[in-house]
This record gives sequence, C-alpha cells and structure tokens, in this order.
Amino acid sequence: NTLEKGLKALEVLCASDRPLRLTEIAEHIDCGPSTTLRILRVLVRSEYVLRDPVSKLYLPAPRALLPLSLYHPLNGFRRDAHAVISGLREKTGLTIALVLFLATQRLVVDIVHGSERLSPYYETHLKRPVHSSATGKILLMSLPAGQWIDVLGAEPFPRLASRTRVTRRELLEDIELAKSRGFSSTCDESVNGLSAVAAPISNSAATIIGSIGAFGHTTGLAGPQEIDKLGQAVRVAADLLSQTSNGIQELSRLFGNRSQARQLAQAR
Repeated sequence: NTLEKGLKALEVLCASDRPLRLTEIAEHIDCGPSTTLRILRVLVRSEYVLRDPVSKLYLPAPRALLPLSLYHPLNGFRRDAHAVISGLREKTGLTIALVLFLATQRLVVDIVHGSERLSPYYETHLKRPVHSSATGKILLMSLPAGQWIDVLGAEPFPRLASRTRVTRRELLEDIELAKSRGFSSTCDESVNGLSAVAAPISNSAATIIGSIGAFGHTTGLAGPQEIDKLGQAVRVAADLLSQTSNGIQELSRLFGNRSQARQLAQAR
C-alpha cells in the first residue's frame, strides 16, 4: 500500500550514499514515476525528505536522519555509556558495542572499534539469530525459558559456524553458566574465527535492559583464562554503567519494564 511504499522510499534514501533521482527511487520501491512523485511530495511536506531545487535530486531530511531529540533518554544513555565503553576498548583493545533490548529485539546504541575493527554488527537493528550471539544469550537470560520459542523458533537452530549451539539443552547450559559468571561468551558460534563476551546492563529493579559486548579474534581468546579475564572486565564495565547511569531508569519507563510486563501477562 501507499504507506509501505512511502516507508520504503524513506529507507532507500537513508541507506543511499548520495542523493537520488525520482526514477531511481521509483525503481527501488517498484512504483511508477507519477505515484512515486506523489509519495515524495508528502514526505517533503512532512519534512522527512528534501528536494534539492537546483539538482532536482532527493535526499533524507534531518528529521529522518536524526529523529530523536538530543535530550531523548536514548541519547542521554549513549552519552552516559560512551566513556565506559571507550575505557573498556582502551583496556582490552577489542571492539565494544552497547546494546539495548526492546521487547525481544536488539538495538545497537553505540560502538567503538578496537585495533582489529572486528564486529558482527553493521546495522543498528540486530537481526542475526540470538542463539549464536553473546548479546543474544544475555537477551535470552532476561527472558523466562517458556518465551524462548517465540525468539528462537523450533530446534534444531541454524548452524552458522563450527561451534554453533543448535539445541535448547546446549543453550540452557550456556545461560546457566552465564548467570553464574555474570557474563556470556561465544567462540566460533556466529562466524568462524570470531569470539565474543557480553555482560548484562540492569536497572534498579534488577531487570536486564541491555548488554555490553566485546569482540575479537578467536586466536586471541582461545582459552578459558582469556575468556574469563575479558568477561570480568566487561562485567565490571556493565555493572558500573548499571549503577551510575541516570538514563537507565528513563529507558526502562520508555521501553517498558519487563518484570511489570511479565506480571501483567501472568495476570491474564
């Protein structure tokens, strides 16, 4: 429908590395030029798209590129966390990512690249399967096991690399270990040659709302001692952020408190 085409046009413009012609946008959204023109006029009037009066090309407007206020809780939280994750990067030399959980989805809020610049993340909305991800395992840790099937689907789970956990039993063992250590880990589970560690970020009600993840070559994190040392460093950083960020409580209200949602679901 028209709304879907409009959203697709906006997505195409935001993803493009240059302004686009009307015909290019029409081709991307599979619409005729006249229909595309009507869609673009609405987006221009709504201040989501700009039309250069000289070149006649279209590009995303500030409202589309940076829709949140600088004082939005998400931006406040990112500012709170930046020094923490930058310090962790300096300490470990690894790529560090800050991830928030929105229901059962993962949002990358910030990332600082290490010397190797390795990262499985290229989009802000993480869509890779959670069963093969260190931050995904923290998301599973925050959910009752009864809700896992909604996130994971049926067994066996997709094997993405040589050591991917493909059964619920294997994942349960990993989650129990993560709870006891205070951090999760992966080694050649999402991509061969990549290892990761993640620790939970919690609010004052002890509800997990996100995680900090660290990523590096498996060759440098091959043994349990290396993983444990990194895990402890990531956990300390996540605990520091959990205890000192002013934005965490605002984010909990904004995105919903999981413990409250669970109580409501049980009441039904």
